[in-house]
Amino acid sequence: MKHFLLSLVMGLVPLAGLAEDGCLNDTVVKVLHPDSVLITTGDSITQVQVYGRSDDNAYKFNYTIGNSPDALASVKEHASNWDFALPFQPSRKKSPAQYTLRSLICSLGYSIPLQEVPETEHFSCWNISMELLQVHSLLPGKKDSWSIGFAYNANLMKQHKGNLWFKDEGGLGLMRFPDGTRKRKSLLIDTYFSFPLTYGHALGNNWIHLSAIPELHIKPFVRNKFKADNREYEHRLKHFDRNVFGMSFRADFHFSDIIGIYVKYTPTYLFKKDQGPRFQLLTFGLTI
Repeated sequence: MKHFLLSLVMGLVPLAGLAEDGCLNDTVVKVLHPDSVLITTGDSITQVQVYGRSDDNAYKFNYTIGNSPDALASVKEHASNWDFALPFQPSRKKSPAQYTLRSLICSLGYSIPLQEVPETEHFSCWNISMELLQVHSLLPGKKDSWSIGFAYNANLMKQHKGNLWFKDEGGLGLMRFPDGTRKRKSLLIDTYFSFPLTYGHALGNNWIHLSAIPELHIKPFVRNKFKADNREYEHRLKHFDRNVFGMSFRADFHFSDIIGIYVKYTPTYLFKKDQGPRFQLLTFGLTI
C-alpha cells in the first residue's frame, strides 16, 4: 500500500509543474475525518474519491485527471445541502426522544347509552376527566409520541321526567318521585381512576391521539333531593355491587396545544349482572 501511494504521489508531481506554467489551476481541498477515500488508477486516468467529512456524512469529492501531459483535471464536489446522497450511505443520527411531564389536562363530554333499558330512557350523562399527571415522550423525527397518564374521572347520570334512582335487594333500579314533591334531582355518580396509554401522530400542525384506558372504579353512589311540605329532603344510597375494573378506548384530534375534540367508547358495564342497569357508553367531548 505504501508503494502504491508513493507511486501515486510521484505521478502527481508533474501536475504541480503544469500549474506553475499556467496550464492547470491549483486545487487544494481540505477534508477532515473522511468516512472513506477511494483512489483509482488506470492507463488513461487517475481518480480520487472522498466520501463524507467530519460535519457532513453526505459529502462527496471527486478528482479526476488524465495521465497524458496535456490532460485537463475534473473536480466535482457535492455537499448535503445540495440534496446529494450516496447509495447505501447511513443516515445522520436522529435527535433523541424528548420527555416532558404534563398535568391538569381536562376533558368534558356527553355520553350516550348504547343499550335501551328503562333506567336510560329519560336520563342524561356527563363525563368529567382531569389527567393529573402525564409522562409524554416525543419520538425522534417529531412526528410520533407515546404517553402514559393518571387521571381522575366522574360520570354524572341524572334522571329526568320524575324518575329517581333507588336501591332494593335486587340492586339499583328506577321508581317515581312521590306526588306533590318539587325541585327533584336524582343523580348517580360514578367516580374512578384511569391510566391512559396513548399513541400520537402529527398531521401537519395538528395531532391525532389513540388511547387504551384501563379504569379502576371506586364506589358509585346515588344522591336524591326533593322538596315537600316546605322542607328539603336528601337521601344517599351506596354500597352497590359494581365491577371494579373497566376499559375504554378513545380517539382525540387536537387542533393545537390548547383545544381538541374526542370520542370515547366504553364497552364494559359498571354494575354486575342483576345488580343494576347494564349499558355501554359512547362519549363525545372537548379537551383543554
